[in-house]
Amino acid sequence: MIFGYLSCLLNRHKPSRRSVVWDSFRYTSHCVRCGKPVYRKQGGGWRVADAKALEHKGSPEARQP
Repeated sequence: MIFGYLSCLLNRHKPSRRSVVWDSFRYTSHCVRCGKPVYRKQGGGWRVADAKALEHKGSPEARQP
């Protein structure tokens, strides 16, 4: 269990597979362990989605207050 949290600290997240959505640019979800919004990198792996990157991509999540 502690290794999962350490993975989140190293920006290696585990998405909630049921809530993965395609937003016309990339797959997004929320991390099961820490709850942060994450996106799937092009080569695989999930990283934290910062608000600036979401805004740039035009994601619906970025438009929510």
